[in-house]
This record gives sequence, C-alpha cells and structure tokens, in this order.
Amino acid sequence: MITAILLDDEPHVLELNRLVVEDSNEIQVLATFTKVSEAMRALPQLKPNVCFIDIEMSGMNGLELAKKILQMNIHTEIVFVTAYEKYSIEAFGAEAFDYILKPIDADSVNRVIRKWNRRYSLATPSPVLQIQGLGGLTFYDSEATLTNVKWRSLKTEEVLAYFLIHGRRGVTRDELLEELWGNDVTNSGVVHTTVYRLKKTLERFGADKEIVYAEGRYRLNTHRFSIDFLDFEEELRQAASATIDAEQKFRTLMRYHGALFEGRDYTWVLTHRQYLHNQFVQFGIQLARSFDESEQLDRAEQCCQKLLLHAPSEEEAHELLLNIYYKRQERSAFIRQFVAYRNMLDHELGIAMKQKWHNLYDAFIINGDF
Repeated sequence: MITAILLDDEPHVLELNRLVVEDSNEIQVLATFTKVSEAMRALPQLKPNVCFIDIEMSGMNGLELAKKILQMNIHTEIVFVTAYEKYSIEAFGAEAFDYILKPIDADSVNRVIRKWNRRYSLATPSPVLQIQGLGGLTFYDSEATLTNVKWRSLKTEEVLAYFLIHGRRGVTRDELLEELWGNDVTNSGVVHTTVYRLKKTLERFGADKEIVYAEGRYRLNTHRFSIDFLDFEEELRQAASATIDAEQKFRTLMRYHGALFEGRDYTWVLTHRQYLHNQFVQFGIQLARSFDESEQLDRAEQCCQKLLLHAPSEEEAHELLLNIYYKRQERSAFIRQFVAYRNMLDHELGIAMKQKWHNLYDAFIINGDF
C-alpha cells in the first residue's frame, strides 16, 4: 500500500482531500498537516511514499517546501495540489511526481496510483512479516516460515493486534490506555513502555521503524506486512465488481480461517470480529446460491461446508446442502445432512424443522421419488 501525508493550510479542504485519497483503498494517509513546520518535523520519521502539498500556503510556498523535502533524501515523491493551472510548469520544474487541480477527485488520485505502480511495482519488497489474524494470531517470516514470536508480555502482543486494526488511522495514548488497560492503569507511561517493547520485538524482522509517533498518535505503516484479514476485507470489496469471476470469489471465501484473533479475549475486537464474521457469512451464502443456480453443485457444496465449519447454525447453508444432495440424488449424504440440520435446530435453536424438509425426506428417502 502507498503511504502518504497531506498538507494544506485550509482544514476543511484538507479533510475533504483526505477522504478522497483514502477512499481509493490503495493509499494509507499517515498524517495530515495544516502547518509547514509540523510537517517538516514529522517527515523524517513518517517517511511517506507521497506528499500531497498545496502550492499556495501561508508561511511557505509549496514549491519551496518541495525543494526542502527533496533535500531531506527520504525518497518521497511530491504531488502538488492547487486551484491554479499557472503553476504547472513550475511544479514539474520542482521535480513533481504529479500535479492535481483542486478539488481532488477519484480520477486524479487513481492517476497518481497508476504512475506509482508503474514506477515502483517491480521494486516492491516482499513482506517482512506475514500475519494471520483469522482463526487466531500467528506470524510468518519473509520466507513464509511459521515463527514463534517471544513477547515480553501479553499486552505487547495485544497492542500489535490493536495497531493492525486501528494503527493506520493513528491511535492516541489515551485511547490505548482506555481500550487495553481500562481502569486498571492510569499511568500513560505503561503505553510508552509497551510500544517500546513491541518495536524491539519487530526489530527482529526489520520492521521496528514501521511504528511511528507523530501529531500525538501512534501509527503502524502496514505496507511491508502481509495481513490476512485486511486482504480478506479488500477482496470482499473487490468482489462486488462484475469483473471478478466466480472462481476468484471462491478463493476469497476459502481465505477465511475463523474469527478475528480467535482465542484472544480482547473485548475491543468484538465489534470488528462480528462484522468480519457477518461479511463472511453473507458473502458465502450469496456465492453458494450463485453456484447452485448455475448448477456448479460441487462448488456450491464446498461453499456451504466452509460456512458451516465457521457458522454451524447458519440455516440457509444447511438447506442449500439438502437441495444439492437432492439434485444429485445422493441419499446417504441427504440423510446425514437432514439429521445434522434437524439436530442443530433442536439443540442449538430450540425450534422444529420446517415441514417442507420432512416432506422432501419422505418423498426422496421413504418413497424413493426424484
């Protein structure tokens, strides 16, 4: 993912620009600034891939600022943002990566993304750390080898888990203190100590510099990590496109390996965990229906089995399986599924099976009709 900062001395314009840039889902905004001095102090630590800079600002012209940034040698590209076309020649004279006329729109942002990918995609390093948060919390090194991470404390691991979800937008010390320690601790120094321990742990993977502190917030740069649940969410968004075929969607469904941070009793993750689970179930049911309607019954069956592995009370998955086995005239499989569904309804939900399934059972199994 491309990392960026935005600089504009008009707060309302800055916020609108941030929303448009982040809406691309391919650019992570590390920080926004209305003051040149604050941006200059934060840049050496943030090291964004791209700086979106308004040319006409009070205090320092954006063209002058760009020259100073380039002199810092932090390998940051400059994208100028302005309401005036007259600056275009000067902008490219200042080694601008791109030039955008206000207001920033999705087409302009996508153009920057395409240029970045063309220039840097071949040089993109492989992730230094692969993190699997679906079904637990496990770590793999750059060679995809399972790694036993030695945490100084359980809270150190929990802070990383929190950063994986919220660290891209930035997290304050007070937020960490309230969400992770609650009323047990009031000294914010414990946050600094835990983050320090986390950075020391990540140092082993060469990733300690990916946690930065600026504007009163901790941020986690995730562009050098491979994080399964973030990839899963992104693929779910892309699956809404008509250009994504059914087999790609099937592979996306199979990426779900269980609840987010399963086995960890983090209270703060419950909402996001349930959201991801609901997305998985909704997506899986839609995909299973689609396969069923197109008579791709093997794929429909696999979708239903995946659903029931992680959502055993999902009634529609049970019923789709009954229909599939009926269509294929697989009596043994139909009987097993009928009994499993009836027992689930009885033991888990305390309700009776719909009469139509009893009727189908009698017709198919007892009377041998098809």
